[in-house]
Amino acid sequence: MNPAASSIPFPADASLRGIWALYRRSFAYLWLPSLLLAVAYAGVSRHLYAITPDLDSLDDLPQLTQFLWSGALWAPLLWLALASLWLYGAMLAGIVAASASGSGAPPGFTASPALLAGLRAWPVACITAALALAMMLLGTLLFVVPGVYIGGMLQLWLVPVIVQRAGPVAALRTSWQLVAGSWWRVNTIVSVALLVALLASALLGALGDLVLGLLAPLSGGAAGASGALRFAIASLASFLVAPLLPVTLAALYGELSARRR
Repeated sequence: MNPAASSIPFPADASLRGIWALYRRSFAYLWLPSLLLAVAYAGVSRHLYAITPDLDSLDDLPQLTQFLWSGALWAPLLWLALASLWLYGAMLAGIVAASASGSGAPPGFTASPALLAGLRAWPVACITAALALAMMLLGTLLFVVPGVYIGGMLQLWLVPVIVQRAGPVAALRTSWQLVAGSWWRVNTIVSVALLVALLASALLGALGDLVLGLLAPLSGGAAGASGALRFAIASLASFLVAPLLPVTLAALYGELSARRR
């Protein structure tokens, strides 16, 4: 499918101001998938932190190596990756709805239709993600095209899966066509968005540590209360920053599609 020939459901503005405006306009449609993703991310992080062996000396290296190759590590990470494909797709569907409605959510609106839209697209998203990963690995192993370049060209594949209901090959081709000639701009904007998300999460984490320090005398150093508060802070941080990536991809898709018209 020619990306220039399809309708553009997003504003054609991938500037930082445009991305922020799209984030604010869309958040009412994104809060539910963002919340689910935040809880999943915080839960997996807490689980991995609890089972990761301590490295007190070089004698513990075999135990750590065994852990790095174990299903205890990779099973929750795989589960989180699969859940992320569903929930990021749901967020993109929510951004489409927000862009179509103008500003704000209509009365009686619920965020569940976005979850259903993401779930319908989830099988195609999983196949497309596997193909994209295989292309990056193959390009790197054969030294034909660096994997990082291929990954940059395929940044936008999830958007046509949701917007155009494209199949795996068509979604990858659409992303490649849109990013062609704009590789540096696209990947710089995505990198900045990810950096902002990381900094925001780190800031909330630092504030959480400050709150924990202030409350420690009151709680008597109770480990359970401290762990619950850390989990809540991590979930809140992820909840606020999770929509940044799909919003950025949607804005880039809108801008690049408009250029090709």
